[in-house]
Amino acid sequence: MSKIKIGALIGVLVIVIAVIIGQQLYQRHHSGKHHSGEHSSGMHHSGKHHSGEHSSGKQDSGKYHSGEHSSGKHDSGKYHSGEHASGFRNKPRSSGKSTFGTLSQVAKMIERKKIAWVQVDMDALWEHLKDMDALMTHTNVAKQDLPNGLLMFVTGGENAARAMREMIPAHAAFLLTARPKWTISVEEIESGYSIQVVSDDAAEVVRIKALGFSGFMVQGNHHASHHLNIASGKSANTH
Repeated sequence: MSKIKIGALIGVLVIVIAVIIGQQLYQRHHSGKHHSGEHSSGMHHSGKHHSGEHSSGKQDSGKYHSGEHSSGKHDSGKYHSGEHASGFRNKPRSSGKSTFGTLSQVAKMIERKKIAWVQVDMDALWEHLKDMDALMTHTNVAKQDLPNGLLMFVTGGENAARAMREMIPAHAAFLLTARPKWTISVEEIESGYSIQVVSDDAAEVVRIKALGFSGFMVQGNHHASHHLNIASGKSANTH
């Protein structure tokens, strides 16, 4: 009996051990599938992820680059009208020296506002932008501090003569209204103009001296709408 019991016990132990080993093998087998699925998903999904993130310059350039980087190529119409022209429906945003950019913006504004082409003269704006550039790059300014303001002597050669003549007197006249606390006088001198800007307001005197000639010429924040008016024939090519 004891041998039978011992034999039976050994049989049971063998069965238990076999079950345990079988369970371990089963778990290893399924964990292997799980990891392979996980790693492969890392490969396949990373392929999709990288293709979506890193290859935006390739397969998805139509969406990414047209919206952000390739405004000058595939989707310039959407990009410029969406980003550069937001808040730009009533007047051009650019008032600087970027001649090509300003001309491009104004041309789009003319189309958007449906201004009759018969009255448009883009080259008039082009000439004005040349004057702006010449005034800022081909003139010399000597400044003399005054107790209540600033006296400036603006001179230049042949390449700046038209710019000074077209812009300085007209802009000074405009600022008489735009800056009512300033008293401005402009006189023609040899090779240019003298500009005297004074004020009875101490804070304005500090401002006038800080602005100098370049700051004086950009006062009024009117250049952008003025550019549209020049191109559409509503104002002369001045200041």
